[in-house]
Amino acid sequence: MPGWFVIKHGEVDTSKDFDIVKDGAVSVSVSLDGDHICLNGHSDMFIVPESLCNFEVSSFVPKDICETLQTKGLHTLQELEGNYRIKISIASEGKKIVEFALPTGYKDLKMGMSESDDED
Repeated sequence: MPGWFVIKHGEVDTSKDFDIVKDGAVSVSVSLDGDHICLNGHSDMFIVPESLCNFEVSSFVPKDICETLQTKGLHTLQELEGNYRIKISIASEGKKIVEFALPTGYKDLKMGMSESDDED
C-alpha cells in the first residue's frame, strides 16, 4: 500500500502505527483473461459476492502477523517467516467441484525462508 506499507528488499516498512486487528479492510482485485472478477474491493461479476472481494485482514492473516505489520518500523521477512498455503475449494451438493491453491502446485508460499529450509 503506497505510503503506509512498503515492501522492499525483503523488508516491510510501516511508516506509522495502525490497529489492523481492530480495523483493517482488504480490497481485492482479481482478473481472469482480462475480465475483472473483483476490482478494488468490489465484485465485478454478479455471481461473485462482495464478501469475497472485501473483508477484514484479521479474518485471514494470523493475529501475530497483523500485530507485527501494524507497528511502526522496519520489519524483516524473518519476523513474518513461515510456510503459508492458501487453498480454496468449492463444493456443490456435498461434492467438491473445483479447488485451487496459491501458490500453484499446492506448495507453500515461503516468506523469509530459502529453499534449503524446506522440510518436505
